[in-house]
Amino acid sequence: MAQAAHEERIGPQKMINKTEFVRLIEQSLYRLGYDGVAKRLEEDSAIPMQPAAAAALRTAVLTGDWAQALALAPTLTGPDPEVARGARFLLLRQQYVEALGAGDVMHALKVLRGQLSELAAGAGSSASCSAAAVGAASNGHAAGGGPGWGAPAAPPGSAAASASEAYTAQLHELAGLLLSPPSMSDPGPARATLLAELQALLPPSTLMPDARLEVLVEQALTAQVARCPFYNPSHRYGAPPSLFTDFSAGVDQLPSTCVQVAEGHTDEVWHVAFSHNGAMLASASKDRTVVVWGVGGGAQPLSVARVLRGHDAPVAFVAWSPNDAWLLAVAGEGVRLWDASSGHLKHAFLHHREVVTCCAWLPDSTRFVTGSVDKAIVMCDVTGAEVGRWRRSYRVQDIAATADGSALVVAAAGRSVHVLRLSDGLEVQLGAAPSPITSLTLSPDSTRVLLNLQSGVVQLWDVTRVTGAWGPPHALSALPPATPAPGIAAGAGGTGGRGDPMDVSGPSAPAEPLVIYSPDQALLATAEGAMALSPGSVGGAGTSGGGAGGSGAGAVARPLGRFVIRATFGGAVSSFVVHGSEDGQVYIWHRDSGDLLLALPGHTATVNAAAWAAPAPHLMVSASDDRTIRVWVSAAALRGVHHKVLGTPVPGAVAGRAGGPG
Repeated sequence: MAQAAHEERIGPQKMINKTEFVRLIEQSLYRLGYDGVAKRLEEDSAIPMQPAAAAALRTAVLTGDWAQALALAPTLTGPDPEVARGARFLLLRQQYVEALGAGDVMHALKVLRGQLSELAAGAGSSASCSAAAVGAASNGHAAGGGPGWGAPAAPPGSAAASASEAYTAQLHELAGLLLSPPSMSDPGPARATLLAELQALLPPSTLMPDARLEVLVEQALTAQVARCPFYNPSHRYGAPPSLFTDFSAGVDQLPSTCVQVAEGHTDEVWHVAFSHNGAMLASASKDRTVVVWGVGGGAQPLSVARVLRGHDAPVAFVAWSPNDAWLLAVAGEGVRLWDASSGHLKHAFLHHREVVTCCAWLPDSTRFVTGSVDKAIVMCDVTGAEVGRWRRSYRVQDIAATADGSALVVAAAGRSVHVLRLSDGLEVQLGAAPSPITSLTLSPDSTRVLLNLQSGVVQLWDVTRVTGAWGPPHALSALPPATPAPGIAAGAGGTGGRGDPMDVSGPSAPAEPLVIYSPDQALLATAEGAMALSPGSVGGAGTSGGGAGGSGAGAVARPLGRFVIRATFGGAVSSFVVHGSEDGQVYIWHRDSGDLLLALPGHTATVNAAAWAAPAPHLMVSASDDRTIRVWVSAAALRGVHHKVLGTPVPGAVAGRAGGPG
């Protein structure tokens, strides 16, 4: 019966091996605690969840019965002797580490010298795969509660290292633990990690990966979600994917209904930023003020909490500290630090000789960097001290700090983008844009950066081309605050004991944009069908007649490059890109596909910035030269707990044509 089931395929497309499917069900039942049901299924189907030896090996590993585990492993490794060698090495390694952790140095030495050394000495040239698996496992060992020793300097299995050298490198690192024995009060996590390492080494049909059925189901749900361009999950307004139906979501998940036109400024509004907890919004204006708004529900989500005055010039940019305790405001040649809770001015910084263009917080909420057309990047702290200075060969247009604080992404006042490593001052040029860059925005996970170009186009670039090649981050937080970072010389002219060092330039890493968002070339879906429209014609604001792509002779001409317009990421998982335009509209794109999802009219002048509330993915705001801030809410939210919000859909809002089912 079991043999017949092994050959049987099930499912609409007959892609599923019945025996494997039953085994996964049994594994899932055991994981859910239904042991009796799982055993009954094994009996009725005559299909055991796993070989008896595999079950015994799992038990031996989790209980630390190393003699039993070492005896069982060869029966499960298959015909390849080097796979058996790798499995034995992993088991002996754990036995050695636990002996050291328990203070039994003599037993640890016996394992190291008498067994592990023999394995390494006998490794042949064909052992590269198993050695590579062992080497990779050593990296993950610390995460599972192990001692935290690293992989060999030369990757096992590579052309630069034979299998024997890989095992020898492992032995040297293990021997080093004798000088500093690991502390292991609870070996459980390390043993679970060892089991996962063995699963990666042994045939999967022998020792099944843990929670395999759950992983497969989540992969299917993830694929469905990825095909839906409007996925914007919210614990309040969006239903999670169901196993009973294929997932789909519509444009009602995106903020598209204007529920408030906030008028707190007397001149153009240049920037808006939500606090990280979503409870406050700060707006910067040409009227030289910053308005801090409270964010709530009801018909008027925004209400003025306080107005921050006293800036010497129009306020171009605001930035909340990661802990929302501080608010930075960039105005003219200075930066002001405000206490967010009280509205009191903490410090006024004048560390630049020319106009300050940008600022960004480090993740510790105590330090921040500023950039200027004077070609300097300055780091200050909330006490008012300057703690670092980097002089560039270019004017700094915009700047962002990575989430781990290890690097800065810098846009030059031209076409180039640079990544500056703070630990040693190394700089790598990420690439060059086809048009001058006006602003940049780094994604929350620091993997992508949005570039606003003077041409009116927005581009998405991959930052990991540089940061991924650097390996583990060398966070600036590890550096003494009063001393320069390595490779950055202190000079005589700096503030706080630091001078004005020249940059340490590295090689460039030329790259192409991942996605280009161009309103002039987007196909917008109207009630009559898909048509090529220029942004000026969306919502009836102009006429069109251009060909496909909206870039023909009939496309509405509009002035470009006269304003700094900022794009940003939006949505619950940062899967959207939103930006304003000189045509007075707000554009929402799917980040990865580049499909234009919505074009929202309403403002009567240039839209300079937009902000999407991360804790509330149904809420978005836009700021304009028409002196207003518009609050946009999703239709799904209006039907939910915010049903009392009196908003009406914006006349002329156009849904874009997106690829894939939605």
